[in-house]
Amino acid sequence: MQPEDLLPDVPIQTVSTGTSQIMIAVRNLDALRRIQVNIPAYAALRAQGDFFSPHLFCVGGITSEGQTFARHFGLPPDAMEDPFTGSATGGMAAYLWHYGLIDQPSFIAEQGHWMQRSGKALVEVVGPRDDIESVKVGGQAVTVMRGELLL
Repeated sequence: MQPEDLLPDVPIQTVSTGTSQIMIAVRNLDALRRIQVNIPAYAALRAQGDFFSPHLFCVGGITSEGQTFARHFGLPPDAMEDPFTGSATGGMAAYLWHYGLIDQPSFIAEQGHWMQRSGKALVEVVGPRDDIESVKVGGQAVTVMRGELLL
Protein backbone atom coordinates (compact mmCIF):
# COMPACT_ATOMS: atom_id res chain seq x y z
CA MET A 1 0.00 0.00 0.00
CA GLN A 2 1.19 3.49 -0.83
CA PRO A 3 0.40 6.73 1.05
CA GLU A 4 -1.82 7.82 -1.83
CA ASP A 5 -3.97 4.71 -1.23
CA LEU A 6 -5.15 6.16 2.09
CA LEU A 7 -8.36 8.15 2.16
CA PRO A 8 -7.33 11.78 2.65
CA ASP A 9 -8.64 14.10 5.35
CA VAL A 10 -9.51 11.37 7.88
CA PRO A 11 -7.16 10.09 10.59
CA ILE A 12 -5.85 6.61 11.20
CA GLN A 13 -7.46 6.10 14.59
CA THR A 14 -7.87 3.46 17.28
CA VAL A 15 -11.54 2.71 18.00
CA SER A 16 -12.92 0.25 20.53
CA THR A 17 -16.14 -1.67 21.00
CA GLY A 18 -14.45 -3.72 23.72
CA THR A 19 -11.41 -4.69 21.66
CA SER A 20 -9.29 -1.84 20.32
CA GLN A 21 -8.78 -1.86 16.57
CA ILE A 22 -6.95 0.65 14.44
CA MET A 23 -9.17 2.01 11.67
CA ILE A 24 -7.49 2.64 8.33
CA ALA A 25 -9.65 4.05 5.54
CA VAL A 26 -8.41 3.47 1.99
CA ARG A 27 -9.59 5.05 -1.25
CA ASN A 28 -11.14 2.06 -3.02
CA LEU A 29 -11.42 -1.69 -3.51
CA ASP A 30 -8.31 -1.80 -5.69
CA ALA A 31 -6.16 -0.29 -2.92
CA LEU A 32 -7.71 -2.68 -0.39
CA ARG A 33 -7.05 -5.73 -2.58
CA ARG A 34 -3.34 -4.85 -2.99
CA ILE A 35 -2.60 -4.75 0.75
CA GLN A 36 0.06 -7.18 1.91
CA VAL A 37 1.09 -7.41 5.54
CA ASN A 38 4.74 -6.89 6.51
CA ILE A 39 4.67 -9.21 9.56
CA PRO A 40 7.79 -7.87 11.37
CA ALA A 41 6.72 -4.23 10.92
CA TYR A 42 3.15 -5.02 11.97
CA ALA A 43 4.33 -6.94 15.07
CA ALA A 44 6.60 -4.03 16.10
CA LEU A 45 3.81 -1.47 15.61
CA ARG A 46 1.33 -3.58 17.54
CA ALA A 47 3.81 -4.06 20.42
CA GLN A 48 4.09 -0.32 20.93
CA GLY A 49 0.55 0.64 19.86
CA ASP A 50 -2.80 0.91 21.58
CA PHE A 51 -4.62 -1.56 19.36
CA PHE A 52 -5.18 -5.31 19.06
CA SER A 53 -5.59 -5.50 15.28
CA PRO A 54 -5.98 -3.34 12.15
CA HIS A 55 -9.23 -2.97 10.21
CA LEU A 56 -8.73 -1.60 6.70
CA PHE A 57 -11.78 -0.61 4.69
CA CYS A 58 -13.24 1.46 1.90
CA VAL A 59 -16.60 2.95 1.10
CA GLY A 60 -18.13 0.85 -1.66
CA GLY A 61 -19.07 -2.79 -1.50
CA ILE A 62 -17.88 -5.70 -3.56
CA THR A 63 -21.51 -6.49 -4.48
CA SER A 64 -24.30 -4.16 -5.47
CA GLU A 65 -25.88 -4.37 -2.01
CA GLY A 66 -22.76 -3.52 0.03
CA GLN A 67 -21.80 0.02 1.00
CA THR A 68 -18.45 -0.90 2.58
CA PHE A 69 -15.81 -3.59 2.21
CA ALA A 70 -13.13 -4.44 4.76
CA ARG A 71 -10.11 -6.61 5.55
CA HIS A 72 -9.00 -7.45 9.09
CA PHE A 73 -5.53 -8.81 9.83
CA GLY A 74 -4.05 -10.82 12.69
CA LEU A 75 -0.58 -12.00 13.64
CA PRO A 76 0.64 -15.60 13.62
CA PRO A 77 -0.21 -17.91 15.29
CA ASP A 78 -3.67 -16.32 14.96
CA ALA A 79 -5.45 -16.32 11.63
CA MET A 80 -3.69 -14.00 9.19
CA GLU A 81 -6.98 -12.56 7.98
CA ASP A 82 -10.43 -12.73 9.53
CA PRO A 83 -13.26 -13.39 7.05
CA PHE A 84 -15.71 -11.23 8.99
CA THR A 85 -15.13 -9.16 12.12
CA GLY A 86 -18.27 -7.97 13.88
CA SER A 87 -16.59 -5.95 16.63
CA ALA A 88 -14.35 -4.15 14.14
CA THR A 89 -17.33 -3.55 11.85
CA GLY A 90 -19.03 -1.76 14.74
CA GLY A 91 -15.99 0.45 15.29
CA MET A 92 -15.73 1.08 11.55
CA ALA A 93 -19.39 2.13 11.44
CA ALA A 94 -18.91 4.69 14.20
CA TYR A 95 -15.77 5.98 12.45
CA LEU A 96 -17.54 6.27 9.06
CA TRP A 97 -20.55 8.05 10.56
CA HIS A 98 -18.48 10.37 12.78
CA TYR A 99 -16.26 11.53 9.91
CA GLY A 100 -19.14 11.92 7.43
CA LEU A 101 -17.93 9.15 5.10
CA ILE A 102 -21.42 7.65 4.87
CA ASP A 103 -24.66 9.54 4.23
CA GLN A 104 -27.01 7.20 6.06
CA PRO A 105 -26.50 5.63 9.52
CA SER A 106 -27.70 2.19 8.28
CA PHE A 107 -25.78 0.21 5.69
CA ILE A 108 -24.58 -3.22 4.54
CA ALA A 109 -20.95 -4.03 5.41
CA GLU A 110 -19.13 -6.75 3.46
CA GLN A 111 -15.94 -8.68 4.20
CA GLY A 112 -14.24 -11.97 3.31
CA HIS A 113 -15.21 -12.32 -0.36
CA TRP A 114 -11.58 -12.51 -1.54
CA MET A 115 -11.04 -15.37 0.93
CA GLN A 116 -14.02 -17.32 -0.51
CA ARG A 117 -15.76 -16.79 2.88
CA SER A 118 -18.05 -13.90 2.04
CA GLY A 119 -19.87 -12.19 4.85
CA LYS A 120 -22.24 -9.29 5.23
CA ALA A 121 -23.95 -7.53 8.08
CA LEU A 122 -26.66 -4.96 8.47
CA VAL A 123 -25.13 -2.13 10.47
CA GLU A 124 -26.88 0.76 12.19
CA VAL A 125 -25.30 3.70 14.00
CA VAL A 126 -27.58 5.25 16.63
CA GLY A 127 -27.13 8.91 17.49
CA PRO A 128 -25.79 12.05 15.83
CA ARG A 129 -22.30 12.13 14.28
CA ASP A 130 -20.77 13.97 17.23
CA ASP A 131 -22.51 11.97 19.99
CA ILE A 132 -22.93 8.34 18.89
CA GLU A 133 -24.97 6.33 21.40
CA SER A 134 -24.53 2.79 20.05
CA VAL A 135 -23.84 0.69 16.99
CA LYS A 136 -25.81 -2.40 16.00
CA VAL A 137 -24.24 -5.13 13.84
CA GLY A 138 -26.31 -8.14 12.82
CA GLY A 139 -26.52 -10.88 10.26
CA GLN A 140 -26.37 -14.60 9.73
CA ALA A 141 -23.57 -16.69 11.21
CA VAL A 142 -22.22 -20.17 10.71
CA THR A 143 -20.49 -22.23 13.41
CA VAL A 144 -17.03 -23.19 12.16
CA MET A 145 -15.67 -24.56 15.42
CA ARG A 146 -17.09 -25.85 18.68
CA GLY A 147 -15.19 -26.61 21.85
CA GLU A 148 -15.24 -26.84 25.60
CA LEU A 149 -13.03 -25.12 28.15
CA LEU A 150 -12.51 -26.76 31.53
CA LEU A 151 -11.20 -24.60 34.36
